[in-house]
Amino acid sequence: MLVDNPMRSDLRVEREARSLHAHGWKVRLFAMEDPSLPERELRDHGMVERSVPRAIISPLSLKYVRARTRFARMLVAEGARCIHAHDHYCLDLAVAAKRIDPSITIIYDAHEYLAGWPVHMESPRRIDRLKGGIVWWWCVQRERMNLRHCASIITVSRSLCEEMQRRNGLPTRPVLLRNIPDIPAYIPRSNIRHDLQIPEHLQVLVHSGNVYHSDERIAMLVRGCLSVDGTYLLFICNTRNRSKVISVIERENIMTADRVGFVDFPERHEVLLGMLRACDAGVVHTWQPDWPSHWLSLPNRIMEYTLCGLPVLATSQPEFIAFQQEFGNCALYNGERAEDLRAAIEQLLEQRTALEVNAKHAATRLSWRSEQKALIDLYEMHCAGPPA
Repeated sequence: MLVDNPMRSDLRVEREARSLHAHGWKVRLFAMEDPSLPERELRDHGMVERSVPRAIISPLSLKYVRARTRFARMLVAEGARCIHAHDHYCLDLAVAAKRIDPSITIIYDAHEYLAGWPVHMESPRRIDRLKGGIVWWWCVQRERMNLRHCASIITVSRSLCEEMQRRNGLPTRPVLLRNIPDIPAYIPRSNIRHDLQIPEHLQVLVHSGNVYHSDERIAMLVRGCLSVDGTYLLFICNTRNRSKVISVIERENIMTADRVGFVDFPERHEVLLGMLRACDAGVVHTWQPDWPSHWLSLPNRIMEYTLCGLPVLATSQPEFIAFQQEFGNCALYNGERAEDLRAAIEQLLEQRTALEVNAKHAATRLSWRSEQKALIDLYEMHCAGPPA
């Protein structure tokens, strides 16, 4: 497996590696080099080797071609037969190895929909948007050309499967492998209400993970939650995201009345799940119709909220609508309309008991144990089988 990060923690990659290891495949995971971490680290799913050159994230740099060629030759020399490339930077490394040894099988795991994720557009400076746009366009074209070398493609939602097939003219649909977390046997109890001194009468609406939204959307979310009596909005996020939200609150002069709080995103997944279980509802506020990668996604957080038995407050976009139709634990709203957000919060509070029951039923049907079957079937089809 090739990963474009140092593998401090990547839950999707770890789940997949652990499943393959448990079913008999030998997994070697090559992660991004990082001098602050060990070069080699043995984990329960196999060896992590931090040797992927950092130059891969600068594909137009002078160092890139040399670094790619050197790493590809190493993969071939190490006897790689099946390369599982996570995201487009690693896909180019896998294709470089396949050009040396055409017998190599490539499985491409697209966590994001690159063609629908123009992150450079968020840069405040015009020159940065221009340079970023050139790199993004080049990477999109390169990914499209590299797809023809793949035995199979994996992505994370039904909508993205359909979109990737349509846009790239693929002969078959990508394989769906949703981000359903493993639920550990033990989830520690969280004292988050006590620690933040949240009054018992307030319902805690929790937003977990990265805050991707524009300042306008952040302001809408905060104002919407504060407009309904009896609510408390909690962000579980990193320092950068916390600063982003606080700056919007201060600039917009939003009076929070001590009903907005923050807690650091924990390193351990079971700690996060304990925090979520201590809340009353989860928030998925990702309205961005012009970015298909977000518009068509099914993010981890909606799975985590549901598996923790929480009702979900979510924008009414394709995968969330389908999720609500299947499991019935969501209150949906139009992300352009503040009045819709307020109405959805009121609906969630009024129907909370019924939504919780639906979430608990959903949690019995959602599991990585069943989801992983698609991954195992894929490997059995395309890769040399595990030892007997």
